[in-house]
Amino acid sequence: MDELMLETGHRPHISVTSQGKLYIKGWERAEVRASVSGKDKLSLRKDGDTITVQSLSHCEMRVPYESSVIIHAANGESILKSVTGEITVQHANAGLTLNDVGSVLVEDVSRDLNAHEVHGNLIIRHANRFVNASFVTGDFSADSIAAHLTLKKVEGHISAHVLGNATLSLDPKPGQTCTIEAHGVLTCRIPSNANATVELTGPGPLVTQVGGKMQTAQESLRLTLGDGSAHISLTGYAPVTLLESDTGKSSADFTFELEEMDLEMDTLSEQISRQVNEQLEMQMGLLDVQMDALLDTGNISQEKAAHIRAKTQEKLARAQEKIARAQERAAQKIEAARRKAEGSKGTKVRVTADLSYGGLDAAREGVRTGLNAAREAISTVFASSKTAPADPVSDEERMMILNMLSEKKISIQEAETLLAAIEGR
Repeated sequence: MDELMLETGHRPHISVTSQGKLYIKGWERAEVRASVSGKDKLSLRKDGDTITVQSLSHCEMRVPYESSVIIHAANGESILKSVTGEITVQHANAGLTLNDVGSVLVEDVSRDLNAHEVHGNLIIRHANRFVNASFVTGDFSADSIAAHLTLKKVEGHISAHVLGNATLSLDPKPGQTCTIEAHGVLTCRIPSNANATVELTGPGPLVTQVGGKMQTAQESLRLTLGDGSAHISLTGYAPVTLLESDTGKSSADFTFELEEMDLEMDTLSEQISRQVNEQLEMQMGLLDVQMDALLDTGNISQEKAAHIRAKTQEKLARAQEKIARAQERAAQKIEAARRKAEGSKGTKVRVTADLSYGGLDAAREGVRTGLNAAREAISTVFASSKTAPADPVSDEERMMILNMLSEKKISIQEAETLLAAIEGR
C-alpha cells in the first residue's frame, strides 16, 4: 500500500485523476493525505497552492475542509464528503455521491448522481442515469438527465430537462423560479400555504390537488397560490401532477450517511425497506389521484381503470421481489467487507470505504428497482388512456374501408388514416 502526505494551507486547490474508486473527505488539518492499494500507483505533487494527485488504483484522500477540488476523471465510484470549497467533476465514469459540500459543477457522470447538503449551486451538464438531490442552498440546474430526477428542498432557482420521470418536493420562496421539462411522469409537491404561480403544460392529463380542491385539464392549467410571488413551470409529455405536501411522510431522499466511527450497516437493509415502502405507498396514492382525474374527464372507463390498477399491483409485487433479492446481495457484500475488515490491519477510514462501496451500490440497486416499478406503473396509466379507443371500429366500418381499399378508391395510407380517425372519434 502507498500512502503519501503533503503540508498545505487551509484552502488548497486539488487536482485529481483516479483510475479506480475515489473517496475524498475533509478534515481540520492543513495537509493532504492520499493512499492507494499496491505499490507505485500513486503520485502526489505540489506546485504553490495546487496539489496534483494521480492514482492508478482505488484512492482514499483526506483534504482540508475548505479545499477546492477538480476531478478530471474517476473511473470508479466517487464519494466526496465535507469539502466546502468549489468542486468540479469533469468525468465521473461511474456513480457520484456528494455529501456536505460546497458549490458543484458536474460536467458528465455516467451512473447515478446523489447529492445531499450542497452549500451553494449544483450545476449538472449531463447525467447519464438517475439524479437525486436534496437540501441545496443555491441554484439547481441540469441541462440533460437521461433517466429520472428526484429533487427536494432547493432554495435557489431551478431548471432541468429530464428524459425520464421527475419527482419534486418544493417550498417556493418569493421570487424563486422553477422550470422543469420531463418526458416521463412529472410530479410536484408543495405546501398548501405556498405563494406561487404554477403553470402546467402538456398533452395531459394535468392534475392539481391542493387545499382539498382538484382541478384537471388538457394542454394547459394555471393556478395561483397565495400572492403568487414564486413561479413554477412544469411541462410534461406524460401526466403532470401538482399535489399538496404531506409533512407526515418522508419524501424520496435516499442519501446514506458515511460516518467513520458509527457506520450502522446492519440497519441499512431495514432502512431501505422502510423508505422504499413509503415511496411505493406515495406512488400508489399518486396513481389513484391520476386515475380519478382520467375518470372525471372521461378519458378512461371504470373497467379500464380497474384493469390498470390490477396490472399496477402485479408490477409492484414483482418489484418487491426484486428489492428483496437486491437486499440479500447488499447483505452479502456487507458481510464480506466486514470479514475482510476484521482480518485487515487497515484504518477505520479504509473499512468505511470498503463497506460503502460494497453495501451502498447494492442498496441503491434495491431503491432504484422499487421506484422504477412504481414510476412505470404510473406511466402505464397514461399510455393506456392514450391508446384506449373511446368507440372501437365496428366490423361494418372496417369492412367498408377494406372494400374501398380493394377497389383502389383509397390508398393504404388513406385507409390507415380513416381507421385512426374513426378510432379517435
